[in-house]
Amino acid sequence: HNIAIPTQLGEWTGFTTWFNAYLNSLSGPLPTELGRLTSFEADFEIAETSLTGTIPTQLGEWTGFTSNFNAQYSSLSGPLPTELGRLSLLTLSFRIESNQFCDDMPTELEALSSGVSDWVTSFNNLGTPCCEALPNTFTCAPTPAPTGAPTQACGSGEGYDSATAQCITCTAGEYSAVPAGDDDGASGPYIRECTACVAGKFTNADGADECEECGVGKYSAAESTACTDCSAGTYTLVAA
Repeated sequence: HNIAIPTQLGEWTGFTTWFNAYLNSLSGPLPTELGRLTSFEADFEIAETSLTGTIPTQLGEWTGFTSNFNAQYSSLSGPLPTELGRLSLLTLSFRIESNQFCDDMPTELEALSSGVSDWVTSFNNLGTPCCEALPNTFTCAPTPAPTGAPTQACGSGEGYDSATAQCITCTAGEYSAVPAGDDDGASGPYIRECTACVAGKFTNADGADECEECGVGKYSAAESTACTDCSAGTYTLVAA
């Protein structure tokens, strides 16, 4: 019957070469504890097994690994870890064909391919999002809802509300003006917003297409609906 790789193998911290499980009855995931074999240098043979799941990111700790990372014809899946790009001394045999790896090949890992003889990654789902290749295992992030496009042109004193996809009347303290040449939207829908009146200007009614200046001796904050008299000892000027 199939058995799993014991996590206790991570205690073999002095292990250097020849992990051979080729054509074995091993199943289940690769233990993350294998990343503790930091002295491992060559011959990781797990081809034609029933191992499943992803390649642990911790295998990127094998920075002295030089040859024969062979996991072909198994049932491993998911994205390839970027951390495998740290196996920069690898020069002979990286074979992972005929598994269920998906997503794009990490650029850090692909950069090793030119220096490795016998580099085979075919018959996987590389280049296809995992959530599409293996929808029962991986979930796609929800697609953001598109911003509502205007269904009608908004006129002066109106702003476009994307929540309702309708034009709404600007409230007092705001304004909206049709740009020159837009012919009040006759050329087609034009997204515009209600804009708050700046300090020193106001509107006291809904649907304004411009803000009014506060008079001499009066002032207002932004988005005001009225102006306030200056206090004794202060003044304002209105530009000519």
